[in-house]
Amino acid sequence: MSSIFGLYHRDGSPVDKAALEAMGAAHAAWQPDAKGIWCEAGLGLGHCLLGNTPESQSEQQPLVSTVAGDVCVITADLRLDNRTELESALGLEAGQCGQNNDVELLMLAWQKWGDDCARHLLGDFAFVVWDGANQRLFCCRDHMGIRPFYYFMTDDLFAFASDIRVLLALKALPRDLSPYAVAIYLNEGELESPFQTFLKSVYKLPASMYMTVSGREVARGSYWQPEDAPSLSFDSSEACAAALRGLLKRAVSDRLRSTFPVYAHLSGGLDSSAIATLAARQLAGQNRQLKAFNWVYPPTETDDDSHYEWSFARRLANDEGIDLQNIDLSVEDILNDLKNSDIALGNNVDTWYETKTLDSVKKGEGRTILSGWGGDELISHAGYAVYGELFWTGCFSSAIHGLVTEAKQANKPLRRFAGLVRDEILLPRLPVWLRDLAGNSGSAFPDYLKCAQADFRDYVQGQSLCFYKRPVLNNRAVQLNLFHTGHIQNRIDSWSASAWEQGIEYRYPLLDVRVIEFALGLEAAYYRRDGQGRYI
Repeated sequence: MSSIFGLYHRDGSPVDKAALEAMGAAHAAWQPDAKGIWCEAGLGLGHCLLGNTPESQSEQQPLVSTVAGDVCVITADLRLDNRTELESALGLEAGQCGQNNDVELLMLAWQKWGDDCARHLLGDFAFVVWDGANQRLFCCRDHMGIRPFYYFMTDDLFAFASDIRVLLALKALPRDLSPYAVAIYLNEGELESPFQTFLKSVYKLPASMYMTVSGREVARGSYWQPEDAPSLSFDSSEACAAALRGLLKRAVSDRLRSTFPVYAHLSGGLDSSAIATLAARQLAGQNRQLKAFNWVYPPTETDDDSHYEWSFARRLANDEGIDLQNIDLSVEDILNDLKNSDIALGNNVDTWYETKTLDSVKKGEGRTILSGWGGDELISHAGYAVYGELFWTGCFSSAIHGLVTEAKQANKPLRRFAGLVRDEILLPRLPVWLRDLAGNSGSAFPDYLKCAQADFRDYVQGQSLCFYKRPVLNNRAVQLNLFHTGHIQNRIDSWSASAWEQGIEYRYPLLDVRVIEFALGLEAAYYRRDGQGRYI
């Protein structure tokens, strides 16, 4: 993994080298394996490396190339997962294949495809290219926004970094909080936004987006849209499951590329168990062992250790040879976290156990944690809107049959059936204000705004935050909504911020773009059938 940073004086004035060095000094906790700075006139690009993949050990960044007298410079935080396919597309000869590290492949891709290069990349990446031929910066972030990218911009200055703390090294950066971001946080319980941070002057480059910055112009665009995922058709559920299994194996395999011990979350649930099993088997073939963490504390003598929270993960660990540790969390640990964390720096999710997980991974000299985040929302999604979609598209008998089948599994079938009809058939069709009156706010979080000062509550009432409560009328709309509102992104950004100082990166096999497109291409019935959610 890498941390990238830079300054671009858009007015052409000389770069402030002291400011650039201050940004580099903000990485003191990293003790980077390598670091570099490139400066010329009004531009300075920086890079700090923590080599994780085998290929990254040879990286020297920023990478500079000169073609026909035009200078091209790249600083990148990336892991490319389609190296073989990329080498073929770039026309590399057999003797050249496998010899280039990822940033060298990126440079070749830029020289071949320019602004369209991201369309040919698979993996996790955030990078900046100085396009000397056109005198502009090209900034880009991966499909799901796994690698962070923050920026600050005025008419005269553009500054970027992988972490907000690096930008805060700049004296020119205003520290004012964004009331709109605070409003989202209190309304949703998290800062769910593709581009907002808690600092008014600092923004995120959204996932799957690129941005070009020159002295006079700023342009933004997207190289990938989840809505464009093609529809899929299979002869049977078994064929669909086999195709998914093949994709998951590849997604996990690509994320096991590390010269350090690999760790994973293992709750015993569907997502983490699938990832941990595939990872453990592949690592065993390399004579390596997967190490995993369960957020539930170790069982005591008075606990029923056959309860699934303990037994499922433990059984899987025993079967697959996984080194599993339980996390023991105290009230003091939570208080300490609250006292020492600042949500304005990027981490605003309350996953207290993860602080101890990071400490343990650091002590074990690991640099990678595999996570199942995104599974609930996308690939193993429970199909919350499936029956409503069937009902309102005229498939009444299929919808009612599904609701009845699911209701029969409850202790009070009639009550469960009525609740399902209310929540899944009727409420999604009502406007927001009417749903609120019916007792469904669209949010699982408490109303934190009740605790806010009166003038701030008045401010929030004047903001347009109802898009978070938009009715989602079909299964795919639910999935796309979680992507576009920033729900998935916020967890990624928060965990990245929490792990940054430790020099640890999270990898998400279920957020591999190939898996995402597969998930979005499936018919709704694959997600919920015969009373069973997460069917596929």
